[in-house]
Amino acid sequence: MGWDVVEIGLKHKLPVQDAFATARDIAKRLNRNVRLFARNDYMYDKERNLISSIDGREVTELQTFRVDDSDKVVRMIAERYQIKQILEQAGEGRLRSAKFSDACAHNIIDELDDPFELYELYMDEDDCGVAIFEENIDLDIYVTSRWSSWEHAFHKDSEFYNKNWLMAYRMQFFERAQLFGCEEVIICSDQGPTQQIYDAIDLSSSELVDFARSYKYLDNMPTDQKERWKMDARQIYFPDVFTGQFHLNDNEFVEVIFDDFKDLKA
Repeated sequence: MGWDVVEIGLKHKLPVQDAFATARDIAKRLNRNVRLFARNDYMYDKERNLISSIDGREVTELQTFRVDDSDKVVRMIAERYQIKQILEQAGEGRLRSAKFSDACAHNIIDELDDPFELYELYMDEDDCGVAIFEENIDLDIYVTSRWSSWEHAFHKDSEFYNKNWLMAYRMQFFERAQLFGCEEVIICSDQGPTQQIYDAIDLSSSELVDFARSYKYLDNMPTDQKERWKMDARQIYFPDVFTGQFHLNDNEFVEVIFDDFKDLKA
Protein backbone atom coordinates (compact mmCIF):
# COMPACT_ATOMS: atom_id res chain seq x y z
CA MET A 1 0.00 0.00 0.00
CA GLY A 2 1.44 3.38 -1.04
CA TRP A 3 1.95 6.41 1.14
CA ASP A 4 -0.66 9.04 0.31
CA VAL A 5 -0.37 12.81 0.48
CA VAL A 6 -2.77 14.29 3.04
CA GLU A 7 -3.71 17.91 3.64
CA ILE A 8 -4.97 19.09 7.03
CA GLY A 9 -6.84 22.39 7.03
CA LEU A 10 -6.46 24.33 10.28
CA LYS A 11 -8.94 26.53 12.14
CA HIS A 12 -12.03 26.04 9.99
CA LYS A 13 -14.99 28.37 10.43
CA LEU A 14 -17.80 25.81 10.73
CA PRO A 15 -20.36 25.83 13.61
CA VAL A 16 -19.60 22.20 14.42
CA GLN A 17 -21.48 22.02 17.73
CA ASP A 18 -24.77 22.05 15.80
CA ALA A 19 -25.16 19.48 13.01
CA PHE A 20 -28.02 21.37 11.32
CA ALA A 21 -26.20 24.71 11.42
CA THR A 22 -23.09 23.02 10.02
CA ALA A 23 -25.01 21.41 7.14
CA ARG A 24 -26.74 24.71 6.35
CA ASP A 25 -23.41 26.56 6.38
CA ILE A 26 -21.74 23.96 4.14
CA ALA A 27 -24.60 24.13 1.63
CA LYS A 28 -24.02 27.90 1.35
CA ARG A 29 -20.23 27.57 1.15
CA LEU A 30 -20.32 24.90 -1.55
CA ASN A 31 -23.45 26.23 -3.27
CA ARG A 32 -24.58 22.61 -3.32
CA ASN A 33 -27.56 20.76 -1.88
CA VAL A 34 -26.63 18.92 1.32
CA ARG A 35 -28.41 15.85 2.73
CA LEU A 36 -27.68 15.45 6.42
CA PHE A 37 -27.59 11.95 7.90
CA ALA A 38 -26.84 10.58 11.37
CA ARG A 39 -25.19 7.29 12.28
CA ASN A 40 -27.66 4.77 13.66
CA ASP A 41 -25.39 2.40 15.58
CA TYR A 42 -27.19 1.97 18.93
CA MET A 43 -30.58 1.53 20.55
CA TYR A 44 -31.25 2.86 24.05
CA ASP A 45 -33.94 1.44 26.36
CA LYS A 46 -34.36 4.19 28.94
CA GLU A 47 -36.53 2.13 31.31
CA ARG A 48 -34.00 -0.68 31.55
CA ASN A 49 -30.99 1.58 30.98
CA LEU A 50 -29.89 -0.84 28.29
CA ILE A 51 -27.72 -0.15 25.24
CA SER A 52 -27.89 -2.46 22.22
CA SER A 53 -25.91 -2.26 19.01
CA ILE A 54 -27.45 -2.24 15.53
CA ASP A 55 -25.90 -4.50 12.91
CA GLY A 56 -24.29 -2.78 9.97
CA ARG A 57 -23.49 0.89 9.45
CA GLU A 58 -26.99 2.32 9.21
CA VAL A 59 -27.77 6.00 8.77
CA THR A 60 -30.94 8.01 9.26
CA GLU A 61 -31.69 11.06 7.12
CA LEU A 62 -32.27 14.17 9.22
CA GLN A 63 -32.82 16.98 6.71
CA THR A 64 -31.96 18.24 3.24
CA PHE A 65 -30.62 21.77 2.78
CA ARG A 66 -31.30 23.00 -0.75
CA VAL A 67 -29.71 25.81 -2.72
CA ASP A 68 -31.26 24.75 -6.08
CA ASP A 69 -33.61 22.19 -7.65
CA SER A 70 -30.92 19.87 -8.99
CA ASP A 71 -30.62 16.21 -8.01
CA LYS A 72 -26.94 16.57 -7.17
CA VAL A 73 -26.33 16.48 -3.44
CA VAL A 74 -23.46 16.34 -0.99
CA ARG A 75 -23.95 13.63 1.63
CA MET A 76 -23.01 14.69 5.15
CA ILE A 77 -22.94 12.25 8.06
CA ALA A 78 -23.06 13.46 11.66
CA GLU A 79 -20.94 10.86 13.41
CA ARG A 80 -21.88 11.73 16.99
CA TYR A 81 -25.47 12.95 16.61
CA GLN A 82 -27.04 9.75 17.96
CA ILE A 83 -24.58 9.48 20.84
CA LYS A 84 -25.41 13.05 21.88
CA GLN A 85 -29.12 12.21 21.79
CA ILE A 86 -28.64 9.14 23.98
CA LEU A 87 -26.45 11.15 26.33
CA GLU A 88 -29.21 13.76 26.67
CA GLN A 89 -31.76 11.04 27.49
CA ALA A 90 -29.64 9.11 29.96
CA GLY A 91 -27.23 11.62 31.47
CA GLU A 92 -23.54 10.76 31.59
CA GLY A 93 -23.61 9.00 34.96
CA ARG A 94 -26.49 6.71 34.02
CA LEU A 95 -25.04 6.02 30.57
CA ARG A 96 -21.74 4.92 32.06
CA SER A 97 -23.55 2.55 34.41
CA ALA A 98 -25.84 1.17 31.68
CA LYS A 99 -26.14 -2.51 30.80
CA PHE A 100 -24.98 -3.63 27.37
CA SER A 101 -26.76 -6.33 25.41
CA ASP A 102 -23.68 -7.22 23.37
CA ALA A 103 -19.96 -6.47 23.11
CA CYS A 104 -20.38 -3.93 20.29
CA ALA A 105 -22.85 -1.92 22.37
CA HIS A 106 -20.06 -1.07 24.80
CA ASN A 107 -18.34 0.85 21.98
CA ILE A 108 -20.57 3.80 22.81
CA ILE A 109 -18.48 4.39 25.94
CA ASP A 110 -15.27 4.26 23.89
CA GLU A 111 -16.73 6.82 21.49
CA LEU A 112 -17.78 8.98 24.44
CA ASP A 113 -14.29 8.89 25.97
CA ASP A 114 -12.26 9.12 22.77
CA PRO A 115 -14.23 10.96 20.07
CA PHE A 116 -12.68 11.45 16.66
CA GLU A 117 -14.24 13.10 13.60
CA LEU A 118 -17.54 14.93 14.00
CA TYR A 119 -18.72 14.79 10.38
CA GLU A 120 -17.93 13.02 7.12
CA LEU A 121 -18.68 14.95 3.96
CA TYR A 122 -18.95 13.08 0.63
CA MET A 123 -18.56 15.70 -2.08
CA ASP A 124 -18.70 13.25 -5.02
CA GLU A 125 -19.54 9.60 -5.58
CA ASP A 126 -15.86 8.59 -5.73
CA ASP A 127 -14.81 10.83 -2.85
CA CYS A 128 -13.32 9.14 0.21
CA GLY A 129 -14.82 11.83 2.40
CA VAL A 130 -13.81 15.17 3.89
CA ALA A 131 -13.49 14.53 7.63
CA ILE A 132 -14.43 17.45 9.87
CA PHE A 133 -13.07 17.74 13.40
CA GLU A 134 -13.47 20.28 16.18
CA GLU A 135 -10.95 22.71 14.63
CA ASN A 136 -9.34 20.91 11.69
CA ILE A 137 -10.39 19.25 8.43
CA ASP A 138 -8.96 16.43 6.37
CA LEU A 139 -9.32 18.25 3.04
CA ASP A 140 -9.17 15.01 1.03
CA ILE A 141 -7.51 16.22 -2.19
CA TYR A 142 -6.15 13.04 -3.74
CA VAL A 143 -2.64 13.31 -5.20
CA THR A 144 -2.51 10.56 -7.80
CA SER A 145 1.22 9.85 -7.67
CA ARG A 146 1.41 9.14 -3.94
CA TRP A 147 4.01 10.60 -1.57
CA SER A 148 7.20 9.30 -3.23
CA SER A 149 6.69 11.06 -6.58
CA TRP A 150 5.18 14.07 -4.82
CA GLU A 151 8.32 14.44 -2.69
CA HIS A 152 10.63 13.87 -5.69
CA ALA A 153 8.94 16.78 -7.47
CA PHE A 154 10.71 19.14 -5.01
CA HIS A 155 14.21 17.98 -6.06
CA LYS A 156 15.74 19.98 -8.90
CA ASP A 157 18.03 17.09 -9.87
CA SER A 158 15.14 14.60 -10.08
CA GLU A 159 13.36 13.55 -13.27
CA PHE A 160 10.14 14.18 -11.35
CA TYR A 161 11.00 17.83 -10.57
CA ASN A 162 7.97 19.90 -11.56
CA LYS A 163 7.08 23.22 -9.93
CA ASN A 164 4.06 23.72 -12.17
CA TRP A 165 2.62 20.37 -11.08
CA LEU A 166 3.19 21.25 -7.43
CA MET A 167 1.51 24.63 -7.91
CA ALA A 168 -1.49 23.04 -9.60
CA TYR A 169 -2.08 20.86 -6.57
CA ARG A 170 -1.34 23.76 -4.24
CA MET A 171 -4.17 25.70 -5.88
CA GLN A 172 -6.53 22.78 -5.24
CA PHE A 173 -5.48 22.74 -1.58
CA PHE A 174 -6.01 26.49 -1.39
CA GLU A 175 -9.46 26.43 -2.97
CA ARG A 176 -10.75 23.69 -0.69
CA ALA A 177 -9.20 25.26 2.41
CA GLN A 178 -10.88 28.55 1.50
CA LEU A 179 -14.24 26.81 1.15
CA PHE A 180 -14.18 25.85 4.81
CA GLY A 181 -12.49 28.98 6.12
CA CYS A 182 -9.11 27.36 6.84
CA GLU A 183 -6.26 29.88 6.82
CA GLU A 184 -3.42 27.33 6.95
CA VAL A 185 -2.66 23.73 6.04
CA ILE A 186 -0.21 21.02 7.00
CA ILE A 187 0.75 18.64 4.19
CA CYS A 188 2.43 15.31 4.96
CA SER A 189 2.18 11.57 4.34
CA ASP A 190 -0.42 9.36 5.98
CA GLN A 191 2.23 6.70 6.63
CA GLY A 192 5.78 6.58 7.95
CA PRO A 193 6.76 8.92 10.81
CA THR A 194 4.29 11.62 9.79
CA GLN A 195 1.38 9.22 10.20
CA GLN A 196 1.55 10.40 13.81
CA ILE A 197 0.66 13.91 12.62
CA TYR A 198 -2.27 12.65 10.57
CA ASP A 199 -3.51 10.51 13.45
CA ALA A 200 -3.42 13.59 15.72
CA ILE A 201 -5.76 15.61 13.47
CA ASP A 202 -8.33 15.80 16.28
CA LEU A 203 -6.01 17.99 18.40
CA SER A 204 -6.62 21.72 18.47
CA SER A 205 -5.00 23.57 15.56
CA SER A 206 -2.33 25.14 17.75
CA GLU A 207 -1.52 21.82 19.42
CA LEU A 208 -1.25 20.07 16.06
CA VAL A 209 1.11 22.71 14.66
CA ASP A 210 3.27 22.43 17.78
CA PHE A 211 3.21 18.62 17.52
CA ALA A 212 4.49 18.84 13.94
CA ARG A 213 7.01 21.68 14.27
CA SER A 214 8.59 20.24 17.43
CA TYR A 215 9.12 16.82 15.82
CA LYS A 216 7.10 15.16 18.57
CA TYR A 217 5.82 12.75 15.94
CA LEU A 218 9.31 11.17 16.02
CA ASP A 219 9.18 10.42 19.75
CA ASN A 220 8.68 6.69 19.16
CA MET A 221 12.03 6.47 17.37
CA PRO A 222 15.21 5.52 19.29
CA THR A 223 17.06 8.72 20.20
CA ASP A 224 20.04 8.20 17.90
CA GLN A 225 17.82 7.32 14.95
CA LYS A 226 15.60 10.30 15.67
CA GLU A 227 18.53 12.73 15.60
CA ARG A 228 19.86 11.29 12.33
CA TRP A 229 16.40 11.52 10.80
CA LYS A 230 15.99 15.15 11.83
CA MET A 231 19.25 16.07 10.11
CA ASP A 232 17.80 15.24 6.68
CA ALA A 233 14.02 15.57 7.13
CA ARG A 234 13.00 19.07 6.02
CA GLN A 235 9.95 20.96 7.18
CA ILE A 236 9.29 23.61 4.57
CA TYR A 237 7.11 26.64 3.86
CA PHE A 238 5.39 25.92 0.55
CA PRO A 239 5.63 29.45 -0.97
CA ASP A 240 9.43 29.28 -0.70
CA VAL A 241 9.45 26.60 -3.41
CA PHE A 242 8.18 29.14 -5.95
CA THR A 243 10.25 32.18 -4.93
CA GLY A 244 13.78 30.74 -5.20
CA GLN A 245 14.23 30.57 -1.41
CA PHE A 246 14.19 26.79 -1.30
CA HIS A 247 16.97 24.26 -1.86
CA LEU A 248 17.48 20.64 -0.86
CA ASN A 249 20.92 19.18 -0.26
CA ASP A 250 21.77 15.73 -1.58
CA ASN A 251 20.62 13.77 1.47
CA GLU A 252 17.67 15.96 2.40
CA PHE A 253 14.02 15.19 1.75
CA VAL A 254 10.73 17.01 2.27
CA GLU A 255 8.77 15.58 5.18
CA VAL A 256 6.26 18.25 6.29
CA ILE A 257 4.93 21.22 4.35
CA PHE A 258 3.26 24.27 5.92
CA ASP A 259 1.26 26.80 3.92
CA ASP A 260 -0.77 29.87 4.83
CA PHE A 261 -1.48 30.96 1.22
CA LYS A 262 -0.61 34.57 2.02
CA ASP A 263 1.00 35.08 -1.39
CA LEU A 264 -2.14 33.83 -3.12
CA LYS A 265 -4.41 36.15 -1.13
CA ALA A 266 -2.24 39.24 -1.55
